[in-house]
Amino acid sequence: MATNLMILILSAGCASALNIAGLGSFDSHPLDSPLLYERAAALPLCNSTQILNMDMTGCECRAPQTGCSGKDASDCSVCNGLTAIKNVTSCDGGCTDKEASCQGCGLWFHSLCDCLKNPQWCTVTSAAIKKNDSPIWVLLSQPGARENLTTTNMRVSGILDTYEKPKFFDEGWEFTQSAYIPQEQALAMNSVRVRTHEQIHTHICRRNDDLYESFGKAHIKNYNSVNMTRFESDDELYCLAVPNGGVVKDFSSALGRFFAAHPHTCKEKIGAGILQDKYKNTWACATNSSSGPLGKFCHKY
Repeated sequence: MATNLMILILSAGCASALNIAGLGSFDSHPLDSPLLYERAAALPLCNSTQILNMDMTGCECRAPQTGCSGKDASDCSVCNGLTAIKNVTSCDGGCTDKEASCQGCGLWFHSLCDCLKNPQWCTVTSAAIKKNDSPIWVLLSQPGARENLTTTNMRVSGILDTYEKPKFFDEGWEFTQSAYIPQEQALAMNSVRVRTHEQIHTHICRRNDDLYESFGKAHIKNYNSVNMTRFESDDELYCLAVPNGGVVKDFSSALGRFFAAHPHTCKEKIGAGILQDKYKNTWACATNSSSGPLGKFCHKY
């Protein structure tokens, strides 16, 4: 193939490199657009159970998909009429095998699958990639991409599906905090309404400087590190704050308490984000916005 890109994945200060064909930024790979992709061998395509079990020795990961097997995108409207268009066959959530040919499950069947099948591409993980072992967290990284992502091989749709095992998802937020540069970047997990993929993931993005400045002007004494309080200059943010460059612990559990305390809120609008201000206070917030958290926490490209 004519176009090659060198993918570098950094871990613990060292880098490994592998040439593969035609990958762009995470805005186009593997999430939203088609690309040229060659299967290495005529093996069966990996199914969802194989990805869950990190056992892809006898299968090949799918190429990126567009649309959903010729089906029109599904209108998975939420909150009494807010449109939510998804490239999946069902609005029930989750990347089962019936969604394998859908763009909305490309993160699971293509990106994560490739990462787990080829550990030399997937060096930043919360634990070793071991067949039939407990689920882990991984960083999906590309040099030059506007955003990297973290995700897990536990099959979970997103932010509303994290309450049954809050400890695991608390650990996921801590893993993601270990993978970003707080002086430059922010973290954001999309709401049900705006996410384009039905496998849980957190964006690592260039921070939004407007929110950075707003946090720097806030009175941190009005916030604690456990429960969320409505942010003083944005009614769509509910935040907690950790001083001195601290890591936000138990963030998924805090989000669960936020939902419990706001039973009449349309939960499908709720996203989440983390950003550190100029005084090294780490702010972690729930976002109650129809447009989701990316516009608040991430730079507007």
